[in-house]
Amino acid sequence: MVALACSDPVEHGLPLCRWTIRTLRRAAIELGHVRSIAVETVRRWMVIADLKLHRFVSWLHSTDPLFEQRMTDIVGLYADALKGKLVYCLDERTGMQALERFVPDLPTRPGLIRKREFHYRRHGTLTLFGSFEVATGKVLGLCRQRHRSQEFLEFMNWLVPQLPDDQELHFVLDNYATHKTKAVQEFLDGHDGRVQFHFTPTHASWLNQIELWFSTLTRRVLHLGDFASRERLERTVMDFIDYHNQHDAQPYRWTYTGQPREV
Repeated sequence: MVALACSDPVEHGLPLCRWTIRTLRRAAIELGHVRSIAVETVRRWMVIADLKLHRFVSWLHSTDPLFEQRMTDIVGLYADALKGKLVYCLDERTGMQALERFVPDLPTRPGLIRKREFHYRRHGTLTLFGSFEVATGKVLGLCRQRHRSQEFLEFMNWLVPQLPDDQELHFVLDNYATHKTKAVQEFLDGHDGRVQFHFTPTHASWLNQIELWFSTLTRRVLHLGDFASRERLERTVMDFIDYHNQHDAQPYRWTYTGQPREV
């Protein structure tokens, strides 16, 4: 029964993408593994075998031929950042929607969960260009309506003058095309090597620490936010950055050192 549960239903000619306890029981009988068996017995066997048929996790395999080189470089930067090297993680949080609910939420009460009206009005979207300082956990950011190379360069020209001018600045970022245009290369050349980009491997955004902070932003601000305009959304995001820097900014306890990941 465990072997059957670990197989794909399609292998047995069934139009199913996954097993349930009842479909597993039926298949076991039809395939002749057992003459009869109770649903509860199958459920108990799945518990004993620690098989959770309804659950799955997603993963994405990177085929980047430079994966090892880029990964080692970035992990080394994170270690050096705690020794004084200036390392910043950059990325765009795209598609932030300014959604306004038709009716305000009914707040949490003892014994009652928060209730939310399903319908909403759309007031457009924004992109947050963000910079996360690895050594301190502090964030700097700008909101714009688009995320082209022009907006990225505007962000970099706004960001770099705010950072120390007597040390090299190392930026970790992904392989998005707007980060590699001719204008961006000219921007880097104009700083004579003081500003350096370090690209993550393809399909390896988990190596960029700002993704962790974007997750916090999504959960604390965007997921249940109610925004009557793009301007309101922008003010809220900027206020949250100030709040984070004042109360919660600290370096992440980064534990990945380059060892193979389990799948």
